[in-house]
Amino acid sequence: MAAPALPLPPKDYDAGYMSRLLNVLRLYFVGDVDVENPVLLALSTSRTVTGDTTLSLSDGGVVLASTTLDAVTITLPDAAKSKDYQFIIKRITAGVNPLVITAISGNIDDGTSATILVQYVSLTFRSDGTNWWVV
Repeated sequence: MAAPALPLPPKDYDAGYMSRLLNVLRLYFVGDVDVENPVLLALSTSRTVTGDTTLSLSDGGVVLASTTLDAVTITLPDAAKSKDYQFIIKRITAGVNPLVITAISGNIDDGTSATILVQYVSLTFRSDGTNWWVV
């Protein structure tokens, strides 16, 4: 079932309009609609990686990366299938091994990758449906 469209507001907001609007919001945020909510997914999940990883949309929003053993490459999902999804990627270890973020498709800020070299630095990536942007 696709997400229901928000009803158009009448000139005067009546109880019926507000009830329909609240129902749409409830369906969207509670999850009764078969559409993943990228905002809630990004806020509600995290994982730690220690090696090269390709993310999927179900991986959620926060990725903590340890580069203690080796350089780590994290690959973002296909930008075309990820519109409005967001990932926060943070390096949690010190050392010389880089943390490199690439994408299956689309650029990252008009480049092919982003690199984090410093411990405790994070970057937030958001897809516009074509590319990934650091926001």
